[in-house]
Amino acid sequence: MLSQLLGLPFVRYVCDNTSLPIFTHPSGFGIYTRGPFGFLNEVIVTILRLCGADCIIHPAPYSKLAECNPETAKKVKEACDKPMKNIKQSVLSFGGGMRKENYKQTKSLIEGNNFIFLVGGAIFGNERSPKIGSEELIDYMVKKLIQAARQLRWREIRRRKARADKNSFPV
Repeated sequence: MLSQLLGLPFVRYVCDNTSLPIFTHPSGFGIYTRGPFGFLNEVIVTILRLCGADCIIHPAPYSKLAECNPETAKKVKEACDKPMKNIKQSVLSFGGGMRKENYKQTKSLIEGNNFIFLVGGAIFGNERSPKIGSEELIDYMVKKLIQAARQLRWREIRRRKARADKNSFPV
């Protein structure tokens, strides 16, 4: 994991000289994006892609740590996903204040499932203990996976039925 405080040339150097997956951490992001002459977040994300970052950690839209509104979150996700000749996609990872309570909100902002949901806040921010926080998060995510599997199964059943109806002969 590389901090942007180390500088973009260093990020590029490491990406070019290792076969390990490179995550960029948003510490230092504000250096590039704040103030009257700052870059848009999606521009910095595009530059990090050009540097070769495999995963770009970006402040979450509901983060308490940094500014990121839902519109910015969508644009950042698009910057990670848009096709660029000879440049690989980067996976977006939202972090900073991510909890199970805002998972659905965050997921609704972006299309697809190719993002990482950093959950340190859900674990270590739990009022009772990190152990309880991790157990609650695991229970929540298992329920979400079961729901998704059921939806996929019903879609497949409906698709098979439609195909069977299409291929059946009228009586």
